Amino acid sequence: MGTLTIGYWKTNPHYDHLAQILAENTITIGGVHIEIPEQAYEIFWGANSKDPYSMLAAQLLAAKLNIANGAAPPSGSLIEDADAALMDPSADRAYLLSLKDALDGYNNSGHSGEGSSTVTSNGTGSTGNKPGGSPGQEKKGDDWTPPGQGGTPPGQEKKDDDWTPPGQEEDEKDKPGKGPKK
Repeated sequence: MGTLTIGYWKTNPHYDHLAQILAENTITIGGVHIEIPEQAYEIFWGANSKDPYSMLAAQLLAAKLNIANGAAPPSGSLIEDADAALMDPSADRAYLLSLKDALDGYNNSGHSGEGSSTVTSNGTGSTGNKPGGSPGQEKKGDDWTPPGQGGTPPGQEKKDDDWTPPGQEEDEKDKPGKGPKK
């Protein structure tokens, strides 16, 4: 089976196919188990160009769905590197985007995936640097905070366009100044 694009996986006509894949496989993105299509749609539709974590999460989810659907995995450690990067709050932007681009190439290849990875097994290559790499690529305030990584530094509060994995949303009553109405 060949790879399918994010566009395929995030459209409603393919809901039953997505539901079947999720029911038959354990797929985890950023430490969160994706169990139902609505969780996958939240990741796909939440991806935006301001947040490299959300874009990487969407491409990684599509890649894992492709593998579960019978496509050969990409060469090297691309999947493992992408999973690790999603859990690293200090991963630099260039590295996250290089992983996203490599996964995008894999997802759009339409074939078994062999040879489509442009990131080597140690995470370096012509497309990016390992976390903590280039100066000027430090974590920005609009980057996603992976689950279990704690709070946000002052001045870097969560924006509406930041991606939070399904099941990790903040409860209104847990926010400062919020709580049960009297």
